[in-house]
Amino acid sequence: MAQSIKEIIEQAEAVEPIAEKDGVAIVSFPDAAAKANMEHLEPSAKTGLRTYNNDGSLARIRYEVAAINPANYFANRFKATKTILRVVIDWRAITEQPLGKIYTSHVTAYVFKRDEEKKLYLDGVELVSDADFISDYTNTLNEEAMKEIAPMLANFGTNITESSIPI
Repeated sequence: MAQSIKEIIEQAEAVEPIAEKDGVAIVSFPDAAAKANMEHLEPSAKTGLRTYNNDGSLARIRYEVAAINPANYFANRFKATKTILRVVIDWRAITEQPLGKIYTSHVTAYVFKRDEEKKLYLDGVELVSDADFISDYTNTLNEEAMKEIAPMLANFGTNITESSIPI
């Protein structure tokens, strides 16, 4: 079905990133297609910043948007107590969990704590054994919850880490 130029522009402008990593907006595949459709409307000299290898071959081009399946990006398992939330985002471990055996003996869990002001903050990471992960990490945070904590996870250990979110 053919779209008018106005429809293409409106569709691209309505795109909301699901997250951001290293200054690059993360969007779904359909949203990336909408952005690409708008970029192709008029010719542009903007080709991105290119990095070349020593032999002159193209190493990479910087980009402004990255496309990913949101279900994969937000895949998680968690274990919670009253004040501590442990979240695992290891996609491979999550996909292998139903088999009862995962590829590694330990997975990384991000540890969130709740303070007196009822704010959730990322306190650090810890290793969880494969047996504990398989048996104890059976719950999943929904996409909206993951959107809230994704900035803290994506930028953990950098100077742009979000400090806390109200809960």
